Amino acid sequence: MASFSRKVEADFRHQDHIDVFFENIYAGFYDTALGLVQHDPELAVTRYVNDETALHALARKPSAYASRSRGFLRKVFNFFIGMKFTGNADSKPNQALELVQCVWKEITRRQDVNVADFIRKPSDLLFNAAKLGDFELLVVLLRPYPDLVSELDENLRPYPGLVGELDENLRSIFHVAVLHRRVKILKLIHEIGIDEELLAIVDNEKNSILHLAAKYWPSDDNMYGAELEMQRELLFFKEVEMMMPPSLREMKNAEGVIPRELFSIEHKRLLQWQQQHMRRAAKSFLSCVIFFALVTLGALFVIPANINKTIPLHVKETLLQLYTVSDATAFFSSCLCILMSLWIIMSSHKEIDFLLSLPLKYMVGIGALYTTLISMLVTFSTISYLSLYGTTISWVPLFSLLPVPLLVTAFASTIYPELRNMFYATCTGWYLSKRCKH
Repeated sequence: MASFSRKVEADFRHQDHIDVFFENIYAGFYDTALGLVQHDPELAVTRYVNDETALHALARKPSAYASRSRGFLRKVFNFFIGMKFTGNADSKPNQALELVQCVWKEITRRQDVNVADFIRKPSDLLFNAAKLGDFELLVVLLRPYPDLVSELDENLRPYPGLVGELDENLRSIFHVAVLHRRVKILKLIHEIGIDEELLAIVDNEKNSILHLAAKYWPSDDNMYGAELEMQRELLFFKEVEMMMPPSLREMKNAEGVIPRELFSIEHKRLLQWQQQHMRRAAKSFLSCVIFFALVTLGALFVIPANINKTIPLHVKETLLQLYTVSDATAFFSSCLCILMSLWIIMSSHKEIDFLLSLPLKYMVGIGALYTTLISMLVTFSTISYLSLYGTTISWVPLFSLLPVPLLVTAFASTIYPELRNMFYATCTGWYLSKRCKH
């Protein structure tokens, strides 16, 4: 009787561990869950409500593995201070990823667990991770257990010798990742070394992986912004195209359409919207910058008349030179922005133009507009200082200089992220264009 009571008590204690373990995962307390599974490795293979395992629960939390990038202000702080400032969020290890590694290590170590069957129930873990873009999770799962990539149920094998874990639509995890625009997962194709047989797989509609890249899929993770969505789509399509053997790039699907033609069909409405959006943006820039150019041109040939006579000669000459240079910079940068706007308005806006030509002009135009605004601020502050110098209140001239750093920081924090993403995307487009030519 005593032994039976101890057994019941142990069962209750183990069930408590299971409840606490899964509730900590759901709540995001991964450090506590990690400690529990290290203390009780059986938790790694335990199934909870609806037969869910710890891996399946973690697969539904892709944001838990994402590295936290520093914001703009922190980067500015690092640049000017000259030291690397990191907060707690950046310095602590990724506990969710450590938990995945610990659980996966225990699963693959056990002889009584069929790994392929384990991850398929209650839902296929690999394909869920591919849909959600769990790059870090897939890296952990596929690297130490590469046979998962080459396993295939016999009833899903369309051709003899074909490899790849396929879903009900005869698509591999890489096909699913491409369809859902999970860019990071494409790295696994290079890292794991997928052979041509997997890339040659076609689904039940005879679509290759390049056909899936040609389909339009509105992404929830558009890093380039709505203005450059067509560029993002072109970049993604060309990246997948470069991975495909030349013999597979012209493969037709069940409707007799090659990937390049399918891309144009799928993105027809997006192309029309982007054409209208680019022209509207360019016209808006043009109306503003023409006004800036006229103002700065007039100020360039007019010597300020209200300069305080008590200002020292060397200070006066220095500030007048700064006034002239900043005003000239504002004028010429506004002219450059006008030129970029006219080029965008008069452009033919072909599909291929959105890869490199239009984004480059758009990026230069925004950069020129930013330069114009900053130069005009410097011009205004300089002439204000010259006019207010020598007043009875000593801090008034300095107060006229205060808006410059504040507004420069405000403009930079607004424009910098977009310029950075456009620069990255445009450089990638240039690189892919050079690769395609060779």
